[in-house]
Amino acid sequence: IQAGGAAEARALAPRAAAAGAWLLDLSPAFRLEPGVALLAPGVNPQALKRARKRRIAALPQPSALFAALVLRPLMALAPLERVVALSLQPASGAGKEGMDELFSQTRASFVHDIPAPQHFPKPIAFNLIPQTGGFDAEGETAEEALFPRELRKMLDPDLRAGCTALRAPVFV
Repeated sequence: IQAGGAAEARALAPRAAAAGAWLLDLSPAFRLEPGVALLAPGVNPQALKRARKRRIAALPQPSALFAALVLRPLMALAPLERVVALSLQPASGAGKEGMDELFSQTRASFVHDIPAPQHFPKPIAFNLIPQTGGFDAEGETAEEALFPRELRKMLDPDLRAGCTALRAPVFV
């Protein structure tokens, strides 16, 4: 389900699971909760067995999913000690408003009249912004904070991992 976001998923998923349904949640609501499988095809097929009681499974954020898909075969060859990732997030990750701002700033740049940023903290046209959402108390964005936690849940609880997320001036 993607019932409009995490709040809706938290309200609907337990009721549906209690009625006997299995749920695959696309929102971030259940990704890190114990007893909820965080699924990645070909990475952790055993995760569903651990999720039988809650009957809820979740998909990881795209950065963690793609990293897990690449890292699992490498782990078969040698143990991983540490993962350091760079995630370039498109303007579409900030919704329609983000894409509209990229479009208007790009078009305006050709006549040297870039409008002030409305949705992003800095101009996005022809620019990488080292921020994909708000910062937490440790100075990380949600993307940067969740990436290592989701990788550990899918691959290895002892894996040392980190991520830097940048907003990139591409639409998708």
